[in-house]
Amino acid sequence: MRHFQARFRTKWLLALTFFAFSPSAWPGEKTPVLAVFQLEVKGVELAPEALDRLSDFLLSALAESGGFQVIPRARIQERLLEQKKESYRACYDQACQIEIGRELAAECALSAKIIKLGRRCAFTATLFDLRTAASVKAVTEEGECSEEAIVGLLRNAVQRLVISPAHRTREIRVDSGSQPQGRTSTRLPAEDLAEQKKTGTEWIGLEPAFGFATTTAVTEFLGGVSLRAVNLKWKYVSWNVLDAGLVYGLGMFFHVGSRLGYPLHLDERGEHQLQLSLGAAFGSGELDSHKFWGFFVAPGVRYTYHTDCGFFLGIGLHAFFPAEPMNAELGYPVSAMLTVPIGWSS
Repeated sequence: MRHFQARFRTKWLLALTFFAFSPSAWPGEKTPVLAVFQLEVKGVELAPEALDRLSDFLLSALAESGGFQVIPRARIQERLLEQKKESYRACYDQACQIEIGRELAAECALSAKIIKLGRRCAFTATLFDLRTAASVKAVTEEGECSEEAIVGLLRNAVQRLVISPAHRTREIRVDSGSQPQGRTSTRLPAEDLAEQKKTGTEWIGLEPAFGFATTTAVTEFLGGVSLRAVNLKWKYVSWNVLDAGLVYGLGMFFHVGSRLGYPLHLDERGEHQLQLSLGAAFGSGELDSHKFWGFFVAPGVRYTYHTDCGFFLGIGLHAFFPAEPMNAELGYPVSAMLTVPIGWSS
């Protein structure tokens, strides 16, 4: 008997402890009841089964987030049939969703759409307060149109819906001399920041360079620095307006020219970038006491890692091939350089 009483007291103690630390037990932390309706699709080819799967995933993600008490889809469908609506998918307009949500004693309703915009898709979700019939929050996520990609859009949107407004954006304090006191600016959204990394101008960069120059008569090791200024980037092409360099060994070699490139973005965030390029430059130098000058063709490849603040760092390999003989004794001096790009972009 004494053993039974001890076990009984232990169970109650555990139950009370769980209740005390449960989020729903605290005053002011009541989780709102949410009615989620069928996803509306505009311009996207999705099979009914795929649409049902995405709707189920959206409900599960909202329930798992802990931000809402989600009404099961079956209850909403039953209520629509009682109201003689055509089907669960027919209740797309706001008036219908507010009416059904109120009848199910929901406090808020979620209207969600998948819309095709060009080659990409947007997922929009709007949260309505059923007491006032006014929208209180809306989120939009853009991406590819495959079912797997849409799942990612839904997951990101749910995270933004349940997170508090104070944490939804990161604010940075601006110097009081540039803006009125107390004003803050908000960092760019993730997609805008990625686009900025991919297409933002690289204003200036220095590249410590190490390599060699060789002819049929002599090979010489070189070390120096290259300067790149105003590297304009678009989606499929880049133009480095000024590409110049100065290296030393037993002799000296310098070049100045311009360079076109083809950018490859290795990730969606735009942090990892690979650039294949071809430059044209005028160069002059001295090898084994023999001077030469003329025009070069300069192919290259460069990898860079770009940070959120605009700084980038990487590694590159460039070669210089003369377009014509530069000296009767030297012939065609060829050089290759390993570089370490360091710079800043907007």
